[in-house]
Amino acid sequence: MIKHSAGILISAEVDGELRYLFVHPTNASWYGTYSIPKGEYTDEYPLTAALREVQEEVGLAFKDLEIDKKEPEIVKYKNKKGKVYKTVTVYFLRTDFSKIKDKFNKDLSIKIENLQLEEVNWAGFLTLGKLESRIFYRFKHLLF
Repeated sequence: MIKHSAGILISAEVDGELRYLFVHPTNASWYGTYSIPKGEYTDEYPLTAALREVQEEVGLAFKDLEIDKKEPEIVKYKNKKGKVYKTVTVYFLRTDFSKIKDKFNKDLSIKIENLQLEEVNWAGFLTLGKLESRIFYRFKHLLF
């Protein structure tokens, strides 16, 4: 049975530089594991699940009308035999950082009280340079 997840790749211009919001999964290595806020769903619409997961994991609430690209990207997880065992529907959102900056520390990490700590232990806006060695390889093609 294939599992299905949905998430949102959030970008914003911060201090004149385009940055991307990534999360670090709790109890994971600090390199090669950063991902987008995402989560599994069964009966709900993928965009509804993606918006819910962003709010649960990092405390940011967005509306479906704010999604930049209505045609999502589907990321497939395959086993060694090439069989798909999981899909992640990725939506894209570019936001105005000034509207959400109260949720962030000065280092552009999300304040700890906004995190769902059983899922993620860090989240924040990172530049492409910072993400290059930290991003989970299945999501790298979305940025590089």
